[in-house]
Amino acid sequence: MRLDEAGQPRDAFEAELRRRRRECPAERRGQRYFNALSLVRPDLAGQVVGTALDPFYLDDRLPEFMRFVDDNWVGSCSQTDPPDKKDTENV
Repeated sequence: MRLDEAGQPRDAFEAELRRRRRECPAERRGQRYFNALSLVRPDLAGQVVGTALDPFYLDDRLPEFMRFVDDNWVGSCSQTDPPDKKDTENV
């Protein structure tokens, strides 16, 4: 199981994708991926929403979106950390 620095399993994202595919069949792929990230890692979703990486309305953005997710999964705040905790840890 892959973990981020806070112990959040990366596999939780894949599990949420599978769940959404079963339970939300009307969602397009881009919607499903963004919504899954929003639930599992809202800190990363917040960095993507409304940008050229946001696949919610345009599925063709998924490759860049997933590259961003993969590059930023470790080393950014987990869902249990407040948004500013990372900035104040070394103070």
